[in-house]
Amino acid sequence: DLIELYEDILLGKKTKFPRGTWSAQNGGYENFFRCFRYLIIEKLNWDRADVLHKVNDRFMQVYRLYGAMEVLFKYQIYAAIKDCFPEWGIRPWEMKIVPKGTWKSEENIVSATKNLIKFYMLIISKHFIADIFAIFKIFFIKI
Repeated sequence: DLIELYEDILLGKKTKFPRGTWSAQNGGYENFFRCFRYLIIEKLNWDRADVLHKVNDRFMQVYRLYGAMEVLFKYQIYAAIKDCFPEWGIRPWEMKIVPKGTWKSEENIVSATKNLIKFYMLIISKHFIADIFAIFKIFFIKI
């Protein structure tokens, strides 16, 4: 089983994956997805935020998936994460290190700007509501 093999590699019982494990013709993407999802969800018990801020080239090397990154994703970590966890809806600007070329896309610029405005408005509204409660508290204490 692939996951048992991956565990053996992580434990140092085996040194590497068999030749062709990451070959697109041999189900390389599915193999990578199984190993990466196993690592993130089951072994490390990480969530979306952990992945966004902790997965980088060094992480892939330590957890022995860097070869797959080279073969399948041409070292593009964002592409690997996005494809492996589509349910998380990860956007490139959310990564700790934004992928090259992100800001050349008008769609990314507009989407990121809208996201930033929504976030800013949320912060403002939280402070505004807190201020209103403070005013009401002062008002009702005086009565």
